[in-house]
Parts: sequence; C-alpha cells; structure tokens
Amino acid sequence: MRKLKTRLKKTTLLFAIVVLIIGMGSFIYPKYKLKQEQKVEKQRQEKLIEETVLQWELEAELNEDMLVIDVDGDGIKDNVTSMIMRWGNDGENPLLSAINYKKEKIGVTPDWLNSTPAMISMRKAKLDSNNPKESVVMEFLEGTHQSSTLFLKLDDGMFMPVCFVSEPNDPYDCLFNAIEIGGLMVEDLNEDGNLDVVEIDYEYPQAGRAELGSKIENTIDEVFGEVAEAAKRVAQQEQSERGRRVAWNIYSYNGNYFEPQLGDDYTSLALRLVNKYPDIMKKTDMSQESIEYVELSRGFWSHKYDE
Repeated sequence: MRKLKTRLKKTTLLFAIVVLIIGMGSFIYPKYKLKQEQKVEKQRQEKLIEETVLQWELEAELNEDMLVIDVDGDGIKDNVTSMIMRWGNDGENPLLSAINYKKEKIGVTPDWLNSTPAMISMRKAKLDSNNPKESVVMEFLEGTHQSSTLFLKLDDGMFMPVCFVSEPNDPYDCLFNAIEIGGLMVEDLNEDGNLDVVEIDYEYPQAGRAELGSKIENTIDEVFGEVAEAAKRVAQQEQSERGRRVAWNIYSYNGNYFEPQLGDDYTSLALRLVNKYPDIMKKTDMSQESIEYVELSRGFWSHKYDE
C-alpha cells in the first residue's frame, strides 16, 4: 500500500512536471518563433538594402544625373535623380526626385525650381558633420566660363535650397557664383564641423581695355541692348591677363543657412585659406579698380543687369 502511494505520488509529480513543461513551451515557443521570424525578416531587409544600393551605385557610376546618398539621415542610402538632367528642362520635370530602397518617393523639389539654367554636374556634401543627412550640390552654367551652385537639403519631403540669407526673396539669394566651372570652394576651413563656401574670383592687376573692334561692339549692342556697355567691359577684360585668385566671399553654414563672414570673421577664415593655398589672396588686398570690375562682372553674370 505504501509502495502504491509512493508510485502514485511520483506519477502525479511527473504529470505536473509534464504539464508545466508543456505550459511553458506554449508560452515560450510563440515568442521564440516570433523572434526567429523577426531575425529572418531583418536579414531579408538587410539583403534587399545591400542589393538595391549596390545596383544604384553601379548605375550612378554610368549616369551623372544620379547620386546614391543618405538624404534623410536614417543610415540607409537613397536614390537621388535629377529628372531635368535625365528628361530635359521643360518646366514640368522636377529638378530632383528621391526614393528609398523600398522604391517609395521620399523627396522632390518645389515647382518653382523646375526651370533652371543648363546643369553641369551634381555631387554630395555634408553641411554639418554631426548630422547624418547628406545634401545635394548642383552646378549650373551661367556664362562662357562662369557657373552658379545650389545646395539642397531634404526637409519634410521637399528638397529646399540652403541660401546665403536667412529669408530669401528669390532663387538668386541661394546661388553661389564661381568665375570658373568647378571653381567654388567647399570645405570646412576652421574644422568646426560646419561647411564653409568660398566664392573665388580673380585679381585684375592691369585693368586692360582691349579694343574690340566695331563689328564686335555692334554685335554686343544688338544682343545686350541696355546692358551693352557692361557687356563690352566684360569682353574687354576677358582678353586681358588675370592675376591671383581671390577669396571674394566666404560663407559658413550655421544650421539654417550659409552665413556671410564679414570683418574679423572673414579675415580669420581667409587667412586659413591663404595659408593652405598660397596662390589665393584676400579681397581686402585687391586694388579698388579690380574690386569695381569684379563687382560689375559678377553682377552681369548673375543676371542683375537683366531687369
């Protein structure tokens, strides 16, 4: 009788253990299964991202109208395409359009940016080294040698210009000018983590006034009308020798826009630039005649004489 009771007690205990194991299994297994499914899904997503980005990067090597960069700062590269470069500037195609690895559209430029000068190139830039977002830098043809550059960053689904004034009135408040194509300097001069932009121009030590000839002058009169005299002055100077490069304007990104550096702030950054590039001089070291000509020339090519 005692043996029977002992056996029954052991059987009951074994049954309780089995029930407990089954109960724990029914509780733990779904969690384990979910965790495994999540792991598999994560691996699938990582593979999809890797394959998609690799394909984009291969395409970007062959297409100058495409960048593969992280415009939204999520740590995953996106596909940014200049629809104007790809399909033409008809006023309908957006300047930029971006999609993520899921092929979801995440950004586009506003309609008022759809009509632009002929585009030369586009590249990426990091405005703030502490911000994972990457921005787009687009260069446009403005004159025979001159170009203008536009910085665009993604905010709330729109690629918006990063200007050099806090409250821009028109697109020209956001275009940085260079005397030569590819001549805009973009780097962090004082290593504070914020990007600096330097508009480079030239010193004109000899204010040459080459004779253009009546035929050329008549053609300029016909083409440029009211601004013909400015056009002649530019044409004359183009035939004379240039001097050293000049740090005409320096701007520093302040988190919202590129703030013009004036007075001591300009001097501090300009000295760093001159020490690094000895062929560059400060604007304050130019002759007054050179300054006046550069102001006329830059105004002419930036369309200030179009009105």
